[in-house]
Amino acid sequence: MRVQQIVPDWRHFAEGAIYGNPMIADIQASKIVKADDMVDAMVSELERQLGSASARLPLEATVYTAR
Repeated sequence: MRVQQIVPDWRHFAEGAIYGNPMIADIQASKIVKADDMVDAMVSELERQLGSASARLPLEATVYTAR
């Protein structure tokens, strides 16, 4: 499923991408990187590449159903 979504805030978007990731337990258990540092890095890169929010982004979700 593809949608064009307005993202009003990069930090909120980055937090969802990191903390909503199924691998968050592994990220939080890591002694190498902290989830908050990943969020900060993602926000910085989004701002560098796309400018300040709000922005319209193409998002895609893959949905599987079993019968």
